[in-house]
Amino acid sequence: MKNNLNFKIVVVLVLVTLSGCKKNNPMEENFITSDDEYWATFSEKQFHGISYKFKKNGQYDKYLRFGDNYELFNNDGDDIDDYRLWSVSKDSILSFGAHKADVVLYNKNVIILSYGEFGYTFLVKVKKGMNINGQYYYETKRKQHPEKYKSLYDERNHH
Repeated sequence: MKNNLNFKIVVVLVLVTLSGCKKNNPMEENFITSDDEYWATFSEKQFHGISYKFKKNGQYDKYLRFGDNYELFNNDGDDIDDYRLWSVSKDSILSFGAHKADVVLYNKNVIILSYGEFGYTFLVKVKKGMNINGQYYYETKRKQHPEKYKSLYDERNHH
């Protein structure tokens, strides 16, 4: 009888311990990328050339994009970023490295982050080899073909 009681106590303790373990915030699952995917960073005006991979183990890596290649960029010469932990709190604050941002909106392809007075950053999921043109490309395109960018408002005011 005593062995049966001890067994029940052990089972209850194990269940309590397991239920207290950290479970991933469902939002965090959305951040995790496959091997050939990256979160490309855009500000309100441009693609920054920096992308991130958020991993299941709670770490992230930073990559610099050169053409179709992504190079690991966790350090920049003497600026070594060894503290590469990330998480999303229950109140939707993304913490990664020294950064803290509110998650405004997310889905499987886009995450919108607010840095308060510093504005918004957009994370767009891209696959390796996917073409991302920089701001210069679009500025040049608009200058070369201004007729394609006339709004209905412009056309109404000129008639």
